[in-house]
Amino acid sequence: MTFILRRLNAMKRRRLFTDLCGGIVDISNETLVTSSIKQDIQYGQKLCSYYSIFGNTMEAIARNSGAEVVENMGGEVIFFFPKTSDTDKTPFKDVLKCGLAMQAAHDDMNQKYYEEGLPPINYRISADYGKHQVAILNICVKLYRIAPPNRMVIGENLYYMISDSFECDYHFTKIHEYHLDKNAENPYSVYLISRNG
Repeated sequence: MTFILRRLNAMKRRRLFTDLCGGIVDISNETLVTSSIKQDIQYGQKLCSYYSIFGNTMEAIARNSGAEVVENMGGEVIFFFPKTSDTDKTPFKDVLKCGLAMQAAHDDMNQKYYEEGLPPINYRISADYGKHQVAILNICVKLYRIAPPNRMVIGENLYYMISDSFECDYHFTKIHEYHLDKNAENPYSVYLISRNG
């Protein structure tokens, strides 16, 4: 966590500590899956392959989508989209494209896992929009737990920023209402993303 805070402070110094989108992709049932690898005699090598295939694939997708990756460690990749700090809505489409590209990578990654003799992988993706990167990160952690395996969910802040602009290209399905904290008066809506057509 110290590493992440240092990276966020560096972003703050570069004036990126403003309204923007952030996201997380995280391996589902990570402990259960990696414990099955422990039975293998080449445990260290296989565990390294398991994490590097996932992390390198997801980081490449995020970077190719215009995101800045602040963590690629173990079973999660955390990223922010600096261009979403502007009022132009165009960069927000990159957030959706990124999540859907991560979804689409599932089968190819599992083919690599099969070829390496590793168990299949599942993961969850979440993204949201807000004023403070640590707050966005905390919300994304809560949201990805709601996401179905290998799918992307977004919080209502991001939904309200993009739904009108991109409803022709994407379908937003409200799947959950979540109380971000016990003092919250209104629930926070969570939306599942898919591409139209």
